Amino acid sequence: MTFLLSCKDADYNKEWLLTNGLGGYAMSTVSTMNQRRYHAWLVAATSPPVGRVVILSKVDEKVTLNGRCFSLGVNRYPDVVYPEGHRYLSSFACGKSITFDYRLGAHLFTRKILMPQGYNAVCVSYVCHTAEAVLTLRPYLTWREHHHLRRKAGSAELFRAKGADREVAFFAGPGTIPVTIQVTSGQFIPSECWIENVVYEREASRGLDFMEDLYSPGEFMVHLHPGEECWLFCWVGEPPGAVEPPEEPQRAYTETFVRDFSRAAEQFLVKRGNSYSIIAGYPWFSDWGRDTFISLPGICLATGRFEAARRILGVFADHIKDGLLPNCFSENGPACYNSADSALWWIYALFKYLEYTGDDDFTECLYDWVRRIIEGYVSGSEHIRLSREGFIETSPGTQLTWMDAKVGDEVITPRAGMPVEISALWYNALRVGEVLARRYGKTPPDAPRSAHLKERFLPLFWNEQRGCLFDVSGSCRDDAVRPNQLFAASLPFPIVDEDVAGRMLQVVFSQLWVPTGLRTLAPDHPSYRPRYEGGPLERDRAYHQGTVWAWLLGPLVDAVCYAWHHRDTQEAARALLRPLHAGMTEACIGQVGECFHAEPPHDSVGAPAQAWSVAEPLRAFSEHVLKVKRLEVRQ
Repeated sequence: MTFLLSCKDADYNKEWLLTNGLGGYAMSTVSTMNQRRYHAWLVAATSPPVGRVVILSKVDEKVTLNGRCFSLGVNRYPDVVYPEGHRYLSSFACGKSITFDYRLGAHLFTRKILMPQGYNAVCVSYVCHTAEAVLTLRPYLTWREHHHLRRKAGSAELFRAKGADREVAFFAGPGTIPVTIQVTSGQFIPSECWIENVVYEREASRGLDFMEDLYSPGEFMVHLHPGEECWLFCWVGEPPGAVEPPEEPQRAYTETFVRDFSRAAEQFLVKRGNSYSIIAGYPWFSDWGRDTFISLPGICLATGRFEAARRILGVFADHIKDGLLPNCFSENGPACYNSADSALWWIYALFKYLEYTGDDDFTECLYDWVRRIIEGYVSGSEHIRLSREGFIETSPGTQLTWMDAKVGDEVITPRAGMPVEISALWYNALRVGEVLARRYGKTPPDAPRSAHLKERFLPLFWNEQRGCLFDVSGSCRDDAVRPNQLFAASLPFPIVDEDVAGRMLQVVFSQLWVPTGLRTLAPDHPSYRPRYEGGPLERDRAYHQGTVWAWLLGPLVDAVCYAWHHRDTQEAARALLRPLHAGMTEACIGQVGECFHAEPPHDSVGAPAQAWSVAEPLRAFSEHVLKVKRLEVRQ
């Protein structure tokens, strides 16, 4: 699917994203003015899918036609935007490649950007369709970890370039890999300079440092005949092979929702060694355990990528330690195990894999890991233990659930005790363990019986006064109305009956639901934050204190179809997911963002493209609207 824009003023700040299947990406705005430190035409993953380095910030172009020069670049400096090439932009298309059409006087000029899969490279083509033109291309370069910025001071003595004919090699200092830039016609003209004080305005609005200096080794001068295409290639490491604009998959989609969300899902699936993983979000997240296994059914199973799902489940099993899975893999450091639920989501994803594929051989091979995880939880660890009621209890002082914002030593959403979704996931893990043990004739996990937990759940979690579930139970119950209670009804094995789920949903719809997702806290709570904005401290305090998350629409649809199964759940699911689809041209084109303001107009905030925001709606649509056939293994 290609998304088309007519390029009105409101469109210029919208973002676009291309990915290379390694964790690298290209990302900027419709105008091509970089507004984030992460915006660049080539961000390479030097240790896929992490080790991401900004290399080619952009290329500023000048097109000379009949003696008149048109500057197509757009850059913000402290007091000015210069040049203003977006004023010539007539149309924009975002699909497998990004296409910009410019109206230069009476002539049409096109730039196209694409990323070849499996290479840390970007390819840019230029065509002047109806006239001869002289094209001047000035690349803006850097070499920095993508979370950081670089200034000329301390860098000028490191950066070097060596150019000849149609190629230039860029060296960012000792220990770095050479960067090559090459054009298919024309000549490189050395004219080294620094472009200083480039402003990234979205970084300023996020309370972060926002100014950078960029290096340019010179210009490429290209003479174009009418309709002639010139390519610019930039790569690090292995050069790309013959480049052809990627074609859209030939799969016949009966639903535009599935087509658009499937294309968005592709961008998160990446290589990790000889296996695969799922990037949690672009541009700043790496692959996270929890996010991976919440996302896997939508990214891999609903799209038919069963081999990728199998490899991801297998490779993460190798990282299980004392029953726990890593919460995240950092860009340059060790894996972090501060998660009470990542391993439980792994069990959920393995069960979903069996439902979608019927692959008993693979599932049976991983059954021992299911048992080890469950028995590891029973034994306990530094941050979790088994409560006397048989549920999982988390310790204070560490963010262990998906509501994980922390400022210094302060956990913004403290959920010590028995969080409701951890309890539901634990019950599901026990049920899966029991079902698989019977199915394969294996020794069941040495753990509490799931039937006993189901009997004890409502007395522990039902809040009669509010007509819904406590968010946390235990010695200190938390009666804040949050969406976590949905998982009691949305997982493969609901721990509440349909009547309880229906009562709970009435509260969820009246206090948490908005068209783009669910609020993380009801507006009547004193800690409710209506907007996610400001510096890091302000944003962290709002992250799960009202801010809307799109991925929660998946479990919402599951719970609705469970509780109200006697109604037209197919149309209900479609109606709940429709607004998110309609919004795919509003922020990062063709993608769904991480979260949204809690109050209207519910603008997209946080990461512009988030895996589970795409995956969960796609899975829910596939299961409840398309009614994708799955193996019945729940008995």
